[in-house]
Amino acid sequence: MRKIAWMRGATKAFTRLPAGVREQMLEALAVAQRGGLSDTARPMKGDLRDIVEIRIGTASGAYRTMYTTQFGAFLYVVHVFQKKSTHGSETPKREIDVIRRRLKAIRAVGAQRN
Repeated sequence: MRKIAWMRGATKAFTRLPAGVREQMLEALAVAQRGGLSDTARPMKGDLRDIVEIRIGTASGAYRTMYTTQFGAFLYVVHVFQKKSTHGSETPKREIDVIRRRLKAIRAVGAQRN
């Protein structure tokens, strides 16, 4: 079972989510820790194919937790946010930029360890 490592900023954002959303996110992360993929999760595409997106929708909004299991024995929670865009299911560019920056940092740490 993988240990969870939280990127700076993701932990704080996670604590701000509604309690029910946090619970659902933790359930999906537990499935990922055991090597599975929750029904609420889907892999991203392109240069972010190492990232899995957990999607939780409620009456109060849409919430996302992005994680990766591609680097060592850890499940890295890369980014957590409330999706505010009303234009389809596409992840907003500013959130994609944060994910790319944090994924790059994880890759850099992994390269230093090897």
